[in-house]
Amino acid sequence: TVCANGPNGNPTHVNTGYCTHALYQHICAVKCGLTAAQCNGDSDDAAEQFGTLKGMAAVTTCATGQAAGQCTDAVFRRACPVTCAASRRLAWSPTHDFARNFTQSFHGVTPTPSR
Repeated sequence: TVCANGPNGNPTHVNTGYCTHALYQHICAVKCGLTAAQCNGDSDDAAEQFGTLKGMAAVTTCATGQAAGQCTDAVFRRACPVTCAASRRLAWSPTHDFARNFTQSFHGVTPTPSR
Protein backbone atom coordinates (compact mmCIF):
# COMPACT_ATOMS: atom_id res chain seq x y z
CA THR A 1 0.00 0.00 0.00
CA VAL A 2 1.00 3.62 -0.35
CA CYS A 3 1.32 3.93 3.44
CA ALA A 4 3.59 0.91 3.79
CA ASN A 5 5.75 1.57 0.74
CA GLY A 6 5.53 5.29 0.12
CA PRO A 7 4.18 6.83 -3.05
CA ASN A 8 7.13 5.57 -5.09
CA GLY A 9 6.49 1.95 -4.05
CA ASN A 10 9.88 1.55 -2.36
CA PRO A 11 9.49 -0.42 0.89
CA THR A 12 13.07 0.36 1.96
CA HIS A 13 12.07 3.87 3.02
CA VAL A 14 10.32 5.02 6.13
CA ASN A 15 7.79 7.55 4.94
CA THR A 16 8.47 10.35 7.41
CA GLY A 17 9.68 12.62 4.61
CA TYR A 18 6.42 12.05 2.77
CA CYS A 19 4.47 13.03 5.87
CA THR A 20 5.21 16.67 5.10
CA HIS A 21 2.64 16.31 2.28
CA ALA A 22 -0.74 17.23 3.83
CA LEU A 23 -2.82 14.84 1.73
CA TYR A 24 -0.42 11.93 2.39
CA GLN A 25 -0.67 12.71 6.13
CA HIS A 26 -4.41 12.20 6.06
CA ILE A 27 -4.29 9.09 3.90
CA CYS A 28 -1.61 7.57 6.16
CA ALA A 29 -2.55 9.17 9.49
CA VAL A 30 -1.15 6.40 11.70
CA LYS A 31 2.11 6.16 9.74
CA CYS A 32 2.52 9.94 9.96
CA GLY A 33 1.71 10.09 13.65
CA LEU A 34 -1.28 12.41 13.47
CA THR A 35 -3.03 13.00 16.76
CA ALA A 36 -6.70 12.02 17.08
CA ALA A 37 -7.65 15.69 16.83
CA GLN A 38 -5.62 16.13 13.64
CA CYS A 39 -6.92 12.89 12.16
CA ASN A 40 -10.54 13.71 12.93
CA GLY A 41 -10.31 17.34 11.87
CA ASP A 42 -10.44 18.98 8.47
CA SER A 43 -7.29 19.97 6.60
CA ASP A 44 -7.75 22.74 4.07
CA ASP A 45 -4.13 22.20 3.00
CA ALA A 46 -4.90 18.57 2.11
CA ALA A 47 -8.13 19.63 0.38
CA GLU A 48 -6.19 22.12 -1.74
CA GLN A 49 -3.61 19.47 -2.68
CA PHE A 50 -6.47 17.14 -3.61
CA GLY A 51 -7.98 19.83 -5.84
CA THR A 52 -4.63 20.46 -7.51
CA LEU A 53 -4.05 16.76 -8.13
CA LYS A 54 -7.54 16.33 -9.59
CA GLY A 55 -7.16 19.41 -11.78
CA MET A 56 -9.92 21.21 -9.91
CA ALA A 57 -8.59 24.72 -9.29
CA ALA A 58 -11.80 25.73 -7.49
CA VAL A 59 -11.18 23.17 -4.72
CA THR A 60 -8.97 25.09 -2.29
CA THR A 61 -10.62 24.25 1.04
CA CYS A 62 -12.85 21.56 2.50
CA ALA A 63 -15.86 23.84 1.99
CA THR A 64 -15.13 24.44 -1.69
CA GLY A 65 -14.53 20.72 -2.20
CA GLN A 66 -17.85 19.93 -0.57
CA ALA A 67 -19.57 22.48 -2.81
CA ALA A 68 -17.93 20.78 -5.81
CA GLY A 69 -19.37 17.40 -4.73
CA GLN A 70 -16.07 15.85 -3.63
CA CYS A 71 -17.29 14.46 -0.29
CA THR A 72 -18.24 11.24 -2.08
CA ASP A 73 -14.55 10.68 -2.89
CA ALA A 74 -12.87 8.53 -0.24
CA VAL A 75 -9.55 10.41 -0.52
CA PHE A 76 -11.17 13.83 -0.15
CA ARG A 77 -13.24 12.55 2.78
CA ARG A 78 -10.03 11.58 4.63
CA ALA A 79 -8.81 15.16 4.26
CA CYS A 80 -12.13 16.69 5.33
CA PRO A 81 -13.95 14.33 7.72
CA VAL A 82 -15.83 17.09 9.56
CA THR A 83 -17.05 18.87 6.45
CA CYS A 84 -18.00 15.56 4.82
CA ALA A 85 -19.58 13.96 7.89
CA ALA A 86 -23.08 14.23 6.48
CA SER A 87 -22.09 12.50 3.23
CA ARG A 88 -22.84 8.82 3.43
CA ARG A 89 -21.93 7.60 -0.02
CA LEU A 90 -18.26 6.96 -0.70
CA ALA A 91 -16.69 6.38 -4.05
CA TRP A 92 -13.19 5.33 -4.96
CA SER A 93 -12.56 6.41 -8.47
CA PRO A 94 -9.04 7.77 -8.80
CA THR A 95 -8.30 8.72 -12.35
CA HIS A 96 -5.04 7.90 -14.03
CA ASP A 97 -4.19 11.62 -13.88
CA PHE A 98 -4.85 11.76 -10.12
CA ALA A 99 -2.63 8.74 -9.43
CA ARG A 100 0.16 10.10 -11.65
CA ASN A 101 -0.15 13.60 -10.16
CA PHE A 102 -0.16 12.21 -6.60
CA THR A 103 3.07 10.31 -7.24
CA GLN A 104 4.68 13.26 -9.04
CA SER A 105 3.82 15.60 -6.16
CA PHE A 106 6.50 13.81 -4.14
CA HIS A 107 9.35 14.63 -6.51
CA GLY A 108 11.91 16.46 -4.44
CA VAL A 109 10.68 14.97 -1.14
CA THR A 110 13.48 12.98 0.45
CA PRO A 111 12.34 9.89 2.32
CA THR A 112 14.11 8.89 5.50
CA PRO A 113 15.93 5.54 5.01
CA SER A 114 14.77 2.59 7.13
CA ARG A 115 16.95 1.46 9.98
